[in-house]
Amino acid sequence: MLTQTRSKPDVVLLPLIAALTIRLLLTLYWIGRYSGYWIEGDTSRTTSTILATLNSGLLYSDTGRTYSNGFGYQVYAAIVAQLSAVDVNFLQLWIFPFMGLVVTLIAFAFYYRALNNAPIAGLAATFLGLQADLLFTTNRGTHEKLIFIFILVALMAIGLALTAFESMAWRAGLALVYYLAMFGLASTNVFFSSSFIATLILAVIGWMLLTRSTTLRGIRVTWLIYLAAVCFIFVILIVFFIYPPSVGFVSQTRNLLDRLLLFLSPHRSESSGLVYSSADWAWIIPFSWLFLRLFDFFVLGLAALGWLYLAWQIFRRTRILDHISTALFWLIILLPAFAVQNAFSIVSDLSSSSGSFNNLQIRLAPLTILIAAPFAAYTFLSILRWLLVRRGYLRMVFTLCIVMVMFTTMALLKSTSEPLLSNTWLFYAPAEAQSVEWLNSHISLMTRDNGLRTPRVWAGPDFRIGELWLNNFWGQNRASVPVVSSPTERFNYVLSSPVTQAQTSRLREAFPDVTSANRIYDNGSTQLYLTGR
Repeated sequence: MLTQTRSKPDVVLLPLIAALTIRLLLTLYWIGRYSGYWIEGDTSRTTSTILATLNSGLLYSDTGRTYSNGFGYQVYAAIVAQLSAVDVNFLQLWIFPFMGLVVTLIAFAFYYRALNNAPIAGLAATFLGLQADLLFTTNRGTHEKLIFIFILVALMAIGLALTAFESMAWRAGLALVYYLAMFGLASTNVFFSSSFIATLILAVIGWMLLTRSTTLRGIRVTWLIYLAAVCFIFVILIVFFIYPPSVGFVSQTRNLLDRLLLFLSPHRSESSGLVYSSADWAWIIPFSWLFLRLFDFFVLGLAALGWLYLAWQIFRRTRILDHISTALFWLIILLPAFAVQNAFSIVSDLSSSSGSFNNLQIRLAPLTILIAAPFAAYTFLSILRWLLVRRGYLRMVFTLCIVMVMFTTMALLKSTSEPLLSNTWLFYAPAEAQSVEWLNSHISLMTRDNGLRTPRVWAGPDFRIGELWLNNFWGQNRASVPVVSSPTERFNYVLSSPVTQAQTSRLREAFPDVTSANRIYDNGSTQLYLTGR
């Protein structure tokens, strides 16, 4: 069985403290790896939307950058910035990554409530923190932090409501928490909200098919379908009434359906599978992206074993259904549903890398791990106990330490795009920021009317400096940033630094010839050249 009698307070605190400590150390390494000198595309664009919300006082403004899929995170960040009088960039880089600790805390509470076992809950919360995509998305300055918090709160509220189904007062209070969490989720990202609601409905339907029953310990399971489906009202309100910029979600959803049909069609587009080609290109060692996903395979494999064992127990002893209704109901029915959702993300990425949703696995895989982690922890500890009896305590502890160190290292390498192995660099040099700031004050702001006449800068073989520009310096009303990534494109300026030279050499591309160009800026480390092209 996955559960045991409820642990004593001190026994509960130790696994919780261990999980929080590990997550804290991971976060400290993540933000300290580049000493705050890092930038990433979604973080850069999100920072711009926060600044637009903060400056205008509106959910969206025609003169500022707008995030089309929701407003929750930028409103939250703007309120924190306003109340604390702390710079938005500082909050994004140094403060908000610690929200990952809140994710770990709520995940532990959810797992402990479901499993009634503190060691398994602690290990499951640790597994969740070691998932590289989740570590990346909850540390960077984007909305995923709030999304995981809202999802965990909503799941816990429904799970608690199931145990207090006969108490109207408890149900009313938990319903309020659930609907507030779901509204927060919908306001933060309508795509994730719709996906989560669909997964809940799929999970309940799967349960009814599995047990051939629409009741569960006196509870009408169809009530759960209603509970999930009614939240589509929040999505409709936000898309069509509260936040008009999100209306593009309708066409985005159609794009995802088109990808599924394309995958089933014998005729594939030229962009089919480009996501995986890009992932392979991003690392200096071939198939590194696959190796760095070994932890995902490890967790999902163990989770599948644990889930199959419990499913076998269900069919073997029907009385276990009474137990599942209070402790394991959500985990049992949610894992297959989230697995199907994750499979759909793979189909989407195999079909095409174009459109508004690229590389869905980075966004949806952590949700599957969120539900798989407790099953994996249970299976892992069960196997460990079995081996301890036969092979000795010290040897197994040593093996466990080696495994955890290996997975921790892989999570940090992947989530930080470690430049020793990755071709996609997140960091920049302070001297580069100084040169961008100088250039920003000496050339015209980019507007749509300028077109090709707008000054353009070559700043390396990727868009790294462009994200820095977008995040820190250019006005909120620009259409894009004046950075090109190929020496074959038209440009007026060249930004030369040790970092751009090293990255150009790493990718074996040509560095622009500046021998006849005019050097207009030099801070000792970074130079700017006017090419006259």
